[in-house]
Amino acid sequence: MPKFGNTSKEKRALLCNDLKRLVDEAIKEYDFSIVETHRGKAEQERAFNLGFSKAHFMQSAHNPCPAYAVDVYPYPTPKVQHNGVIELDSNSAEWDKMISVFKRKAQELGIKITCGIDFKSFKDKPHIELTDWKERVKKI
Repeated sequence: MPKFGNTSKEKRALLCNDLKRLVDEAIKEYDFSIVETHRGKAEQERAFNLGFSKAHFMQSAHNPCPAYAVDVYPYPTPKVQHNGVIELDSNSAEWDKMISVFKRKAQELGIKITCGIDFKSFKDKPHIELTDWKERVKKI
């Protein structure tokens, strides 16, 4: 059975309880790495400036702590060689397999999620957030 490595365990600690439950259930069925959870202001603005995010600080579910968003990569991460350079294979079917596990587990747990793979204008395959994260932040 897959299990989290040390880096994923450290990042998991920064998730809200619902996302902890979700990743704990998903790892039982599909091997993945947690690559991003909470982002502070500098990290969020860097992600925005590099084009990895369309949100400024406090416009992202990654910004509250604990985080209401998680970025996950299939493990091992699908890679492809392009012009002699090995890079992330964003077209790999592993992304769809992984996200389908997350969607099914979320439904089983009664957790409503929004997946970046379904975004209309900006496909963010690793991204999973709680659908109601903005309402949750208002209650803090």
